[in-house]
Amino acid sequence: MLSISTRAVFSLILCSLLLACGGGGSPSTTPAQIPTPVLTPTSSNQTYFYFSSGHDPLTVLTTSQAKATLAKYTNVIAGIDAGGNTSSTEFLSRVQNLRAQGWRLHIYLEGPGGPTGNSWSADECLRVQNAAKLYVSNSVPVGDHCQDDNANWMKEWNQTGFFKQLQQQLIDLQPLGVESIEVDNLYRAGYGDGAKPISDFIVRFNNGKSANNTIKLLLKNIGSPAELDAILGASPRAAIADYMILEEDLKNQWCALQNTGKKYGIVAAFSWNTFDYHAETDSNGKDLVLSGPAQSQRQSFGCS
Repeated sequence: MLSISTRAVFSLILCSLLLACGGGGSPSTTPAQIPTPVLTPTSSNQTYFYFSSGHDPLTVLTTSQAKATLAKYTNVIAGIDAGGNTSSTEFLSRVQNLRAQGWRLHIYLEGPGGPTGNSWSADECLRVQNAAKLYVSNSVPVGDHCQDDNANWMKEWNQTGFFKQLQQQLIDLQPLGVESIEVDNLYRAGYGDGAKPISDFIVRFNNGKSANNTIKLLLKNIGSPAELDAILGASPRAAIADYMILEEDLKNQWCALQNTGKKYGIVAAFSWNTFDYHAETDSNGKDLVLSGPAQSQRQSFGCS
């Protein structure tokens, strides 16, 4: 599972979500140029956010112990990976099962797709190629393994094709009651890491869906408090989810980003292992460690 960086950190959002997946900062902006963002206070309703690539919410959150632990929360937001197909029978069945629990929904989308660590997984490459056959004009060569970023089909996919797919995914997800998405691998589309600012993607995302589509973009792997301030200053707050995910490469910035996010009503959830993508937290930033990696570290970790 990738960050909006590339495991090297994209240093985004929707991802980058939606939605992708790095830590690099947006083009430098002086404080005087950054518009004053509209601050949004955190809701008084207690909510628990849970997303994991390897620890399914329907299994983890329905145990007797988890139910007792979550009983004090007004809402649970449960996330799942769409697996590249937001209209498949398998995906729709998973969504129905989550909704039957009374949970709100978060969906992980691969965006342009990309390597986990230093290499593409065969299944992710195949999903991207199948989507590219629908959304780009350049043909995918026989035997292509997604390793050539300069291939004509890949360049077209990263620039425009993935976003056409995202627009269709937003149409598919709207009637399912999905609250938020993350769009991974946005660095491959030129967002963040010294290229186009993530705020440009957020505006593109917001304008790319119908006016009555309320799905929000979850930010991930924003590289610094200054970048987060800049993104929120240049983006419609209503388009952004109330949670953001920060992966392990940004650990030295976790607490600073958590504190900055609170100003806007955005709560940080931390993912401790790139290869076991897992993030959970409540409205106050408390990880209950219901499942996932690095449990002992998470139990003792806290920001002042």
